[in-house]
Amino acid sequence: MKTHEYSCHVANAIGYKFIAEYTNETAHDRTGLSSTTTHGHTFQKAPAAKTSDTSGLAMPSLSSDNAVPDTAPEPDAMSADHTSADTMPTDTTTGYTPPLETSEDAAIDATRQWVETHIVADNLCPFAAREMARNSIQYAVVPGAGLERCLQALGDELLNLDAHREAETTLVIFKDGFRDFDAYLELLDYAEALLEMQGYEGIYQLASFHPDYVFEDTEEDDAANYTNRSPYPMLHLLRESSVEAAINAYSGDVEEVPARNEALMRERGVEALVTRLKACAHANKKDAAQD
Repeated sequence: MKTHEYSCHVANAIGYKFIAEYTNETAHDRTGLSSTTTHGHTFQKAPAAKTSDTSGLAMPSLSSDNAVPDTAPEPDAMSADHTSADTMPTDTTTGYTPPLETSEDAAIDATRQWVETHIVADNLCPFAAREMARNSIQYAVVPGAGLERCLQALGDELLNLDAHREAETTLVIFKDGFRDFDAYLELLDYAEALLEMQGYEGIYQLASFHPDYVFEDTEEDDAANYTNRSPYPMLHLLRESSVEAAINAYSGDVEEVPARNEALMRERGVEALVTRLKACAHANKKDAAQD
């Protein structure tokens, strides 16, 4: 497994120039929700729209419809390592807040634990167990909270997947930033646009996970949201060819997976799911105590 160190070798392709160009092209003609599909398949409901009145998974299985920001963030928010809105704990109905000042190793351990004890254990993605057994899931930790920094890191991970075909998928973990769900949805929209503008549409797709994830038309305290609630804000990069192959090989009806997952999460209940997330977040401490 690898840990991502932030680098700048795609800075000319993204960063301020990309954000400015994208905003100019989309500020007036992109509203509402856009859809991410794989050859006609949409595997997950949309997250709640990026507003103050917010009313699964993809190992390779679920992608999402994403909210679109109306305007670009201020330059300081794009480049700064920390912004108060993104890095401070927020009031939440989930009962879980990601720990502050987490090391990269701890963030990876928590994410790996979440994949194993939540995604795989409850079979939220029918294809996740195979990739975990093959050790083909990469974990990339992005420090800081600046939008430009995080988009550059995402670009690096796209190049890394290009160069390493044996790596099936990458979970990009934002251990410090985007703790506010609205800020995360803005990042998600820019990330979707980045894939399109850099020519990766049809090659890779994104799935989205966040500690406060809320689906469209779902209440914040609905346990169904836990199909996509994770220890830290994350973006999941998937190879579309692998998603299509997995769908073709699946013996069941993939279209039924989201509804099945929602029902299972409601059966588990919010209290048990919050406890599960907290256990994942402290996986590193438990391992150290055992050593």
